[in-house]
Amino acid sequence: MSHILAARFQTFDAAQAGADMLASRGILRDDIDLFYVNPAGRHDRYPLGGDRAVDPNAGGGAVRAWAGSVVVAVVFALVGLILALALRWSWIVVVLFAAAGAYIGSLQGAMSGLPGRARRESALRPDGVLLAVRNDNYDANVTAALLTQAGGVALEQAEGDWQSGHWKSFDPLQPEEPVTVDSQHAADLRDARRR
Repeated sequence: MSHILAARFQTFDAAQAGADMLASRGILRDDIDLFYVNPAGRHDRYPLGGDRAVDPNAGGGAVRAWAGSVVVAVVFALVGLILALALRWSWIVVVLFAAAGAYIGSLQGAMSGLPGRARRESALRPDGVLLAVRNDNYDANVTAALLTQAGGVALEQAEGDWQSGHWKSFDPLQPEEPVTVDSQHAADLRDARRR
């Protein structure tokens, strides 16, 4: 396993310029990989598309739908019963009210879990161009500072399989492990660049 540092760039041109700058600073081209990370849900790991066999946000949807169906069906049936008794309507009104309540309740129950989806999706890795460096033979602080100096944002680190100049074990579903640049190394690099 290799220690890998990576940063996100807005465009391929910016990332390529960053890769060129890293190479000019002594990082071997075989230790630099450049690729695009698709938006969440668009990594096509399955024949019909998508990232996962089951949406992790769908958990409990069936239970909520059943619970909503039962609760609202009972309430609607009671309303139908009251109306049927008060207005001397047929008992079919109670059944129709219960059926309508079951339908509305199942929709409401299933939808009740969706507001949390946006919060969970935001934790996923953002899309963009990723410039990765196999950092086994370099100082991590210097590499991180160089990636930042090149315009990279959201620095991350990982342990992964690196083969023939590519990060083979990259998993877009894994959350980023952030890296912070040591301010002293960043200042030293700025001073060295000015000379």
